[in-house]
Amino acid sequence: MQAKKLAALKAALEADKDACGVRLGVAAEGLEGPFAGCRVSVNEELVFESASLIKVLILVGVLRRADSGEISMAERIEVRSEDVVDYSEMVREGTVRGGFTVEQLAEGMITVSDNTATNSLIDLVGMKNVNALSRNLCLTRTHLGRKMMDFRSRSVGVHNLTSAADMVALLAAIWRGRVLSARSRELALGILERQRFNTNIPAALPPGRRVAHKTGELGDIEHDAGIVILPRKTFALAILTRGSAEARAHAFRRVAASVYETFSDG
Repeated sequence: MQAKKLAALKAALEADKDACGVRLGVAAEGLEGPFAGCRVSVNEELVFESASLIKVLILVGVLRRADSGEISMAERIEVRSEDVVDYSEMVREGTVRGGFTVEQLAEGMITVSDNTATNSLIDLVGMKNVNALSRNLCLTRTHLGRKMMDFRSRSVGVHNLTSAADMVALLAAIWRGRVLSARSRELALGILERQRFNTNIPAALPPGRRVAHKTGELGDIEHDAGIVILPRKTFALAILTRGSAEARAHAFRRVAASVYETFSDG
């Protein structure tokens, strides 16, 4: 029965890929229950500019440093006014109060996608170390090439990259406790679940569903990747898109609803 449902979902995603009018990459994997370990995808290895999805990898990099004792999540980081970049809601509101703890920066990086917080954490962990982590996790299409809002580097072809396959692999590793201590795993999932931008995957699901996720948007690129937490039916889902705003919204609605219908069944 599961095989038939997965085959039907695969056919639906293939139809969506052709009908939605966007460049589309999708991967979904069951993490618990009857679909645990089952995977359905379309264009899952297609490489996109990651936009803010790369922040999930940075979060894992920060927490691994904390797990090893190299840093403390309570350590305070001073953010200088000259370091503040656009789309930095948390930092702009808090600069007058001085520095932030590493945990506060991690929270802001994910929940409101604060770019200055992200850049501070890149400095703390090191871009080379983030990319080494990506290689160690076999995320072959994920790369941190520049800081947030560094459009000069972007203009000469330096990009942050990822794929739907890599994002689902990263989320699955977090869920299964393969990359973080139990305490850091819970912190990561809690931060991701407090995400404030919920117009993509969560909006396509029945009200009240728990989703620990991260969005990303840059020009005509828009992504969402997360873990849909259901009793004994949890699954990871990444939807990466490029196209018009209307087409992107249509793709998120159709794809997320189709995947949810299958993985929440069984």
